[in-house]
Amino acid sequence: MSFKLLVGLLALFMVHTGCVKLPDRVSSASLRINYANVEGQGEYTVIFSCFIENDNPNRVLVNLTADVQVSIGQGAIIEVFPVEAKAILPFSDEMVENVQVRTREEILPLIEILNIDEDALIKMGTIRPIRLSDVRFSNVRSSQMKINDYLKGKINEKNN
Repeated sequence: MSFKLLVGLLALFMVHTGCVKLPDRVSSASLRINYANVEGQGEYTVIFSCFIENDNPNRVLVNLTADVQVSIGQGAIIEVFPVEAKAILPFSDEMVENVQVRTREEILPLIEILNIDEDALIKMGTIRPIRLSDVRFSNVRSSQMKINDYLKGKINEKNN
């Protein structure tokens, strides 16, 4: 058997068995911070959001969990946001959010790193979303299902 034929058969086998590629990047990552005075105490809400892409042609990523690491200017990691997605269909993306409530002491390092005017944040109650460009995945875990099996399960759920 020739080497080319062997490689071709191996490639066909891999496509047929449905090798699943886990997401390795996010898109449109952003961070927003809101401020509220709750019972005389400042409360800061950090909202991280991004899109996770599924590049698999016939597999649904189910119960995906991952950590999204945020860095500034290719430097050290400044934040890690755990994210989850119930299901991401083939060749589509899913928006995920991580919402955290923090005290002033907990938020100050992030405000300083991002050069946010704390007085303006308190006065306005929010800042415009900050686009994040240096983000990457770690600890990505997911189950997978064939798209046909997933859709059959959804139809059965609806009928019951």
